[in-house]
Amino acid sequence: VKLINPMQGAQNDTLFNAEALTGVIDFDAYWNRKEIILTEFTITNGSANIYTDSLERTNYDIMVPDTTALAASEPMGNIDLKNIELDNFNVTYNDEALKFSTTAKGLMAQLTGTLINDNFNSQLEIAQSTVWLEYEGEKYLQGAAVEMDMPSEYTISKLLINFKNASASVNGLPFKVN
Repeated sequence: VKLINPMQGAQNDTLFNAEALTGVIDFDAYWNRKEIILTEFTITNGSANIYTDSLERTNYDIMVPDTTALAASEPMGNIDLKNIELDNFNVTYNDEALKFSTTAKGLMAQLTGTLINDNFNSQLEIAQSTVWLEYEGEKYLQGAAVEMDMPSEYTISKLLINFKNASASVNGLPFKVN
């Protein structure tokens, strides 16, 4: 699977690439109750190259704008994500407007989560990743080994994330967020 979107200044013309992409979705739940139930989704040997230029134009804005008037629609149903997995995934994010860039290589991660009304509860586990991080020309991480376990509650309307007993390590140095 490959999604190409060339953009001048971007680190690569490939926005997304994966050797294998597998998933199981409950279509009955979507058609009958407007719920998204994804019980398995795995990206194997993949990569994403995300870019924002100095004028805040992005390479991931790939949808054609809808200029038709929107009719009132039913609210989206619940979302249930189980066993979302990245297996050897590389991601690069370069934001010239914010003067921020990061790269994660060899990412092995698993996500579960549920969205009910305005609340998204999730569990993100990163078993391994090698990370580079730079902000305004200052290099904060250079090939750092990063692991984390991040249970969280996100209230969308308040833009509030509450971490519950989250833990991480950078180059073996542990820390906790609560």
